[in-house]
Amino acid sequence: MEEWRRLLRYVREATAALDNELVSKRDLSLEEYDVLVQLQEAGGALRMTDLSHAVLITKSSCTRLVDRLVTRGLVERNVSEGDRRSIHVQTTKRGRAVLQRAALTHLRGIDVVFASRLKDRDLSDLRRILDHLSGGAIW
Repeated sequence: MEEWRRLLRYVREATAALDNELVSKRDLSLEEYDVLVQLQEAGGALRMTDLSHAVLITKSSCTRLVDRLVTRGLVERNVSEGDRRSIHVQTTKRGRAVLQRAALTHLRGIDVVFASRLKDRDLSDLRRILDHLSGGAIW
């Protein structure tokens, strides 16, 4: 249990530090950044349902988060032509520019809280452990 608690505590602290850095330097929360990254990795757009599964927050939180990003002009919602019940979320030109600038800050932050603290062997061990943990169904 001690290792589990330490892992959770470190992830919480590192995530908070990364969020604070993005907010203070780029006026973008880590959750907002995650939405923009997920959209970019999907080619710029995702169905709202798929986006809510891709990000690490609840579906209702994702809806409110997308609302804020729409208000800021970083994403837009569009009704699917093939299925009027389906909503697509798409990054805007402004959203792509904000993501590009925020990525530099975020990657630097990941280096500070994670990568620079580990040796190559540590990363190799971590990769092996994560492969083992994610190798099948949890339950």
